[in-house]
Amino acid sequence: MTQSELVREAIEKSLREQPNPTGYDLIRDIIEGLPKPTGPKTDRSTNPKYLEGLGLSGPEYRAKFGLPEPKLVKVARARRSR
Repeated sequence: MTQSELVREAIEKSLREQPNPTGYDLIRDIIEGLPKPTGPKTDRSTNPKYLEGLGLSGPEYRAKFGLPEPKLVKVARARRSR
């Protein structure tokens, strides 16, 4: 059985069982059959390494991590034709 046939069968089965399914309901059988992730933490939303400095303003962030002040650059404005 191909992946396409497996997905189609799961969707058709779910449609017969539930009249107004959500997207999750349609693929729940497939998702639950997948192996769980293993190994090091890969979720950046909870990894402390990626959360350091979160919420600091620009000057505070630069000071904490030893970053230089940004250089100001003059930008010529285009003249508007009237």
